[in-house]
Amino acid sequence: QGDLARLALTDVDDGADQAGQFQVFESTLCFEDGSPHDVLFYKAVFNDTEGRPAGLVGAIVDISERKASEVALAEQREFSQNLLQNSAVPCFVIDVNHKVLIWTRACEELTGVAAAEVLGSDRHWHAFYPEKRPCLGDFIIDGDLEQTVELYESIADLPFIPEGLRAEGWFPDIGGKHRYLLFEAAPIRDSSGAMIAAIETLHDLTGLKQVEQALRESEQSSRSLIERSPDAIVVHRDGKVVFVNQAAARLFAARAPEEMAGIEFAELVHPDYRGLV
Repeated sequence: QGDLARLALTDVDDGADQAGQFQVFESTLCFEDGSPHDVLFYKAVFNDTEGRPAGLVGAIVDISERKASEVALAEQREFSQNLLQNSAVPCFVIDVNHKVLIWTRACEELTGVAAAEVLGSDRHWHAFYPEKRPCLGDFIIDGDLEQTVELYESIADLPFIPEGLRAEGWFPDIGGKHRYLLFEAAPIRDSSGAMIAAIETLHDLTGLKQVEQALRESEQSSRSLIERSPDAIVVHRDGKVVFVNQAAARLFAARAPEEMAGIEFAELVHPDYRGLV
């Protein structure tokens, strides 16, 4: 400590114009065991009665643990941001003032909106809507869920994530394309439980919805062909009729195909041939 004090006192002679001033600065010093330490210097030069530099009052505080914690926290924050930025799932993060903190590269690719256009602003809505309106993350921040039913085709709680929300629907212009998006939003809280941000992820389900639509159309087309077929068609399950077309209804003198639903299939067969069914 004596060596450190002498080191701090070496600039007393240069402090004539610093009398009465208090200085704080950081530095790195080697302790007697040879280990480097981050330290914080507090010092003030004082003068004698004749106004000449008379000495220095100072203190040295070892802040190595604090600096190590700061470095670890910065590395953790950088890791978290890199993890989001390199995720294949588009997402963005807004703070409690609805300002964009993170807009990932995947989000840029999906929406066509560059991070530079929205970071630090509350214009994240611009990527999805022609006019300003809340996104799902905004509802998480404000805790006001009444409007969600009006603004989304489908809204539900997120399983396994308390306070999380899920919404989905078609959007006419997302990155220049007609897309079906699934949004998921959840709060981000600090160690005390206070909400500090909300994260919203985007899932492009356009391809899946297009396949589902094609299957529905194919099913409707096939059903239409079956219903209009001139051949009598009967579908039964576990010995009971579940479907007949118009031709079958006419064959069995039913007023409508629905009348035959639930009939024992064997009843449609002549008694002499029921053993063959």
